[in-house]
Amino acid sequence: MMNQGSSQGIDVPAGEQNGAERADGPVILSDPPRRADYVIVGSGLTGGTIARLLTEAGRDVVVLERRSHVGGNVHDHRHPSGVRIHTYGPHYFRTNSDDLWEWVNRFGDFYKFEAVVKSLVDGEIENWPIAGSYIARTVGREWKPSFTGTATNFEEASLKMMPELVYRKFVKGYSEKQWGVKAHELAADLAKRFDVREDDEPRLMRHKYQGIPREGYAGFTQNLLKGIPVVMP
Repeated sequence: MMNQGSSQGIDVPAGEQNGAERADGPVILSDPPRRADYVIVGSGLTGGTIARLLTEAGRDVVVLERRSHVGGNVHDHRHPSGVRIHTYGPHYFRTNSDDLWEWVNRFGDFYKFEAVVKSLVDGEIENWPIAGSYIARTVGREWKPSFTGTATNFEEASLKMMPELVYRKFVKGYSEKQWGVKAHELAADLAKRFDVREDDEPRLMRHKYQGIPREGYAGFTQNLLKGIPVVMP
């Protein structure tokens, strides 16, 4: 699963810690300017996008960043082996919007990337999200969800989507290990992170456009914030 990792306790290699090494990136400041129309907190994708749109609308903006690099949780860096590491956990971009896809490509080209996730269940490799054909093979084609009431927790919300046998094979153990608590103690909204599919579409997401910046998110956010003042330690 494409999970966002914690931002705590991560060491970013020297030379990758901030945007100062790129002359065509943001304007790195140690102190904020005396005047700005807008102060934006955080230089991740949201903050960077707001800063870019306001700048192009003729506004004076300054971005405040507490970390020693721009990009927020999508920041990445190169391992000495040459592999690009997503510092805070893997992220990939996806959208169905033609306009948005055209806009983000202003700041860098993208590799096509479509995540495909598999689960090992009873010694067999199965699709994730759960394919309807798997449920049909396991419990028959005329299956029903195991819970029909109003879901008050993650377990009940999951069982509203599938038979209990499938829930126990695919969801329960993985989720309890991931979150460190029992499934019935988790919020029902967490079940929105996955679905049960009627088809056998193998991709994790179905968006029209999916990809990862060729220069990495570090390069992408440098381009996004080009010429914009960013105050960081």
